[in-house]
Amino acid sequence: MVITSVSNPKIRYMRSVAADKRVRESDGVLAVEGANLIDALPQYASILELFVQEGRSEKYGDLIDKCGAYTEVSDNVMRAISSVNTPSGIAAVVKYSFPDIDRAKPAIIADGVTDPGNMGTIIRSAAACGIYDLIAIECCDLTAPKTVRSTMGGIFSMRISNMERANLAEQLSGYKVFALDMRGENIYNISKQELSGAYALAVGSEAHGISDEIMSAAYKIVSLPMSGAIESLNAAVSLSVGLYQLVYGNKP
Repeated sequence: MVITSVSNPKIRYMRSVAADKRVRESDGVLAVEGANLIDALPQYASILELFVQEGRSEKYGDLIDKCGAYTEVSDNVMRAISSVNTPSGIAAVVKYSFPDIDRAKPAIIADGVTDPGNMGTIIRSAAACGIYDLIAIECCDLTAPKTVRSTMGGIFSMRISNMERANLAEQLSGYKVFALDMRGENIYNISKQELSGAYALAVGSEAHGISDEIMSAAYKIVSLPMSGAIESLNAAVSLSVGLYQLVYGNKP
């Protein structure tokens, strides 16, 4: 049976998950939209509801077979549960929680990054570099559909810790923190020896930069070399360039 009413309880719940952080947190769920994101879900994620737009079941046949049961919805219902202007035709309510960070591994620190697009780029770059631990400090909502979508599935490979600013130096104990700031020393001068053990590369928001708390906890303040024509880079670009240098570019 095709659901044609947005008042249907399943549809109301899907919309509340997408719109309300409190629902996501209390129920431990996410609203995930699009075949690529649903296919990227780890095995321990559980799909509670899978919605497929009427007439699209054949297109998503392989994914439906992988996920199991699904509910067909009309075009207007799919538009109602979608967070984008042009729905892809498949969406899900997923039982999911982020694993805790592994403090023995390198990490990235997002310090007040509030733009979902920037956060998506940061997470994708980290995953591309084999860094799967994210420390988020007063950032955008990592469970919001826009943020999840911006990571293009990369978020499902991450271990995440939301830290408080209070006692931040204590919370970051054990990490050798490299804080990106244009007043720092050239990041290209860091040696592989300095990257032994658990280190973390920190980037701040474009509006405020690295916070005083991170500066105080930092092992070293580092910067990206730039010509005089440009004073600064986008936060996500800075993190991406810096992380690639630390992971792939340093020589012994």
